[in-house]
Amino acid sequence: MLSVQQFTFFENSSDFDTLIKKSFKDIESANEVRYSDFVKNFLPIIKKEKTAFILYENDRAIGYEIFLIKNKRIDFSFSYIIPEKRGNNFSYILRDEAIIHFIDKVSTIHTSVNKSNKPSIKSIRKLIQKYNCDFTIEEFISKKGDKYEKYTITKRSD
Repeated sequence: MLSVQQFTFFENSSDFDTLIKKSFKDIESANEVRYSDFVKNFLPIIKKEKTAFILYENDRAIGYEIFLIKNKRIDFSFSYIIPEKRGNNFSYILRDEAIIHFIDKVSTIHTSVNKSNKPSIKSIRKLIQKYNCDFTIEEFISKKGDKYEKYTITKRSD
C-alpha cells in the first residue's frame, strides 16, 4: 500500500535523512550542486518549512519530493525514487500530493527536468493538464552539457 507523508521532525525525519543520503549522486547530477552545499544551504530550509514529502510503500520509505519556496514561488524542486522502484509513476504521486498542499501558497513553480528523463517530463505535463495550468518551457544546456527543459508553471487565470 502506498502513502505519502509530509516531513515532520522526529516522526519521519530518520526515513527522510536515509533517503537524502541514498540520493546524493542524483542530487549532484540533477542539480549541479555539490551534495555538501545542498545539505548545508537547502536542506535546513526545506526541513524548517516542511516542504518535503516522503513516499512509503508498505511502511518502507521509497522516495521523496522536496521544494524550496521563496516569495510565493517554488524555485527549486527535486524528486527521488529509489532505483528499484523507478518507472512506477511514483514521482507523479509525490508531485500531485505536494501540489495539493501548496497550490494556494505559491503563485509560480519553476522546475527543470533533464530531457532524457521522459517519465518525469510526462509526469509534469500530466499534472499541468490535470490542474489546468499555464506554463512555458525553455530549453537549456547545463554546465555539464546535459539538455534540460525548464518549466515555469502558473495557475490559469479564468
